[in-house]
Amino acid sequence: MFRSFFCDTRRAWIAYGGAFLLVMLMVLHVGTSYLYAEMMNVFGEVLQRGAESDSVHQYLHTIVYYAGTFVPLLSVDTANRFISDQSITLTGLYGIVMYGFIPVPILYWILNNGIQYASDRYVWYWREAITMHYIQRWNVRSAKLEGSSQRIHEAANNFASSMLDICRPIVRSALALFAFVPMLWALSKEFENYCHVPGILLWTAILFSVFGTLVSLRVGRRLPQCECVVQQNEGHFRSKLESINRGRSGGTIYDTATLFENLSTSCKRLHRQRLKFNLWLVFYQHVWEYIPLFLLGFLVVIGVTSFGVMMQTRNALGEAKGALSVFSDTMPIWTRLNSFVQRLNELEQTFEPNQVKELEALDYQI
Repeated sequence: MFRSFFCDTRRAWIAYGGAFLLVMLMVLHVGTSYLYAEMMNVFGEVLQRGAESDSVHQYLHTIVYYAGTFVPLLSVDTANRFISDQSITLTGLYGIVMYGFIPVPILYWILNNGIQYASDRYVWYWREAITMHYIQRWNVRSAKLEGSSQRIHEAANNFASSMLDICRPIVRSALALFAFVPMLWALSKEFENYCHVPGILLWTAILFSVFGTLVSLRVGRRLPQCECVVQQNEGHFRSKLESINRGRSGGTIYDTATLFENLSTSCKRLHRQRLKFNLWLVFYQHVWEYIPLFLLGFLVVIGVTSFGVMMQTRNALGEAKGALSVFSDTMPIWTRLNSFVQRLNELEQTFEPNQVKELEALDYQI
């Protein structure tokens, strides 16, 4: 599963070059999120204090610089002179802030689509490598294995896509922690007069995420086994139908119905486990979404912090929580991946180590 892609000299430039490209795109994606969090501070300051806040002018110079790079609707010199004007009106200041927001959704949209396209191509090349590796080693024992054709056709693709769906959030989480941990530590100083714990925002995100991960492990502990049983029953049922269709089955239609009943029972068990896990996961996500908003809003009302700091803190907390809770958020993918790995391992055990068929080299194109 891994050697066929990462250890093949013909595919090495795709395997490692594609991984590097995806990491670079995610670096830009996290940087855009960081800039968005900074802009939310400015937006809140403008709404609450207008042009009176010194931090507004400090951030606006940075925002206009980025905006002039991507959206040349207004020259940077003109914008800077406008910002430096002491007689700037609130309406004009608000207009500059909105101008600074223009590049962020555009860049975010480009990066999201670029990451998705690069991921789709990467998954296909990985699936192609696994499929060619298995076809070269196909033998009589492999053909007799339950659902052998389905394992090559579907399990290889599902394995590659699931691996990328897991690795991509993990890499982005590491980048997000690197970017937002210093921001949370700095923002915690805004609340020192109300809470005397250094880095209170960072510790809150860590403790809440660890608690959520532990509960997710407890609630979803039966999901991997249920998923594996469903995959096995699906394979048995599919193989029986193929045998009947080809006239090679010695059983009856009642045998097929029995296999489907087994599949139905295992699916009901899996659906119950998924429901229990999803109830917890959605509840956990909504608690983290609303409780910080209500608490930070209360601190704004009593004058502990400003509206701009509240909006920036909420965004930074969301990024940090998402990074720290990556395992619980991707747990359904882990359960599916486990079943795909088991089925592919069973197929690999039927291969003869010295029996490899030579196939014509493929022409790789992006």
